[in-house]
Amino acid sequence: MTFLGTPDFVHGSRPRIGVLLVNLGTPADPSPRSVRKYLAEFLSDPRVIEAPRLLWWLVLHGVILRTRPQRSAHAYQKIWTPEGSPLLVESRKLVAGLAARLQQRFGDDVMVDLAMTYGQPSIRSVLERFREQNLQRLLVLPLYPQYSSTTTGSIFEFVTRELSQWRWMPELRFVNQYWDRESYLRGVADSIAQHWQAHGRKHLLFSFHSIPQRYFLAGDPYHCFCLGTARGVAQRLGLAEDEWSLGFQSRFGREEWLKPYVDRMLQDYAKSGPKRVTVVCPGFATDCLETLEEISMQNRDLFLGQGGEAFDYVPCLNSSAAHVDVMEDVVLQHAGGWPGLGTDRPDDAALAAQRERALARGADGSPARPCPRRFLEISPPPPPRWCPGSPLPPDGRVSLARRLLDISRRRATDVDAQALLATLGAARLLEADVLAPASAHSSRHLRYAGSWCERLGFVAFEPVLEPLPKVVAASRDLNVGLYAIDLQAPVLVSQAAGGARRTSAMLVAPEGTQLLLLKELAAG
Repeated sequence: MTFLGTPDFVHGSRPRIGVLLVNLGTPADPSPRSVRKYLAEFLSDPRVIEAPRLLWWLVLHGVILRTRPQRSAHAYQKIWTPEGSPLLVESRKLVAGLAARLQQRFGDDVMVDLAMTYGQPSIRSVLERFREQNLQRLLVLPLYPQYSSTTTGSIFEFVTRELSQWRWMPELRFVNQYWDRESYLRGVADSIAQHWQAHGRKHLLFSFHSIPQRYFLAGDPYHCFCLGTARGVAQRLGLAEDEWSLGFQSRFGREEWLKPYVDRMLQDYAKSGPKRVTVVCPGFATDCLETLEEISMQNRDLFLGQGGEAFDYVPCLNSSAAHVDVMEDVVLQHAGGWPGLGTDRPDDAALAAQRERALARGADGSPARPCPRRFLEISPPPPPRWCPGSPLPPDGRVSLARRLLDISRRRATDVDAQALLATLGAARLLEADVLAPASAHSSRHLRYAGSWCERLGFVAFEPVLEPLPKVVAASRDLNVGLYAIDLQAPVLVSQAAGGARRTSAMLVAPEGTQLLLLKELAAG
């Protein structure tokens, strides 16, 4: 088997994080031919239809795909917009809103894109675009608040099947469900409350897409998550038990599916009450055929035609600001702790140095050339070029304030850059210490410390293990030492020391290593 690689990989490229939002899919257009192609792909998924493959293939191609595409195409034509399929249009707008939010937080280090389980854009095509842009970490976010093997499970299988063909696989995280996130429950509840303010309060009916009963009995947790969703939204609306109900829609075939069935509930309501209902579909992230045509058209006509008095449908969250808030909340929760989202994002200088090291060792196919001394790693250490008390080389003065500002910008909570600059001002730097927890005894932590020294422009490293683990790093304008000590949250501290005022600013570095920069100001 041949695995997909990146033979033209550019060393020093910025590693990127991909956030992949995935929805069900839609036909390319509302014609019977396009609908048939879409249904053939959708209904061929063994997680959607659990049946003997040969028997199901005969039923699908011999019966279903000969009759259903025409009816479904007629239904799609009722909801199709000038922009295209409502599901695709709203999903794209949602992705654009989330991308803008994450761009503000993390710049270009995070990519956000949309894929469809069935149809276009396919999961494979979007992952391939990610791979070409140096994807190293991937978060998959299915647009299904409640997990089911028929939906979220299929996405996980499609993604892992595709990634299994890659030579260099990214780190991978999946969002299993998000129905229990406060941002989601509150977003749905607020949308209902706003609808009631405009149209009046009625009995609330939660409608979820159904699945075969045997899937639930076999262990699919979807039914439980639907009940939890409805109960959570009702609680946030302050509804009593008799003010809301729950049902399932979109059953297919003759076997028993999750009950109660929404269409039968509405027939009963039309006859015996409640005769005024509001229907909401919180299992759908965006409006689609099942919500716009089946609920808002078919079931509305059914209810009103049999004696119902009023029928309202609350749109899905779609691409609203509230839905973007939900997506941002879920992404930040599940991507937390990944390198590249905090203070350890590599800057351009570090990436350039990485590329130069790679090229020096023949990464471009040319013979390896001697590596400049400033890019040598901890072992073997070069001799220090400067010691405390010695004059600074005239060509070696680098603005510490600018370095601190660049580092602090990576994560605003680490240190107040403006306050730090105002405090340190133009004072003369005497020394700087890199502090780490007691686990710094390990050579691994010493290497991390050396890496951070290099990022700050230090040109020499020498590990010293007695009496305390320590790295002495000589720089053109400062000294560095690594000691076994534990520090708490980032702070800015000023204290008197030896007749001079010493100001300390702490920044967080990778793997628990913490950076403490000390600046001595003249007494008085």
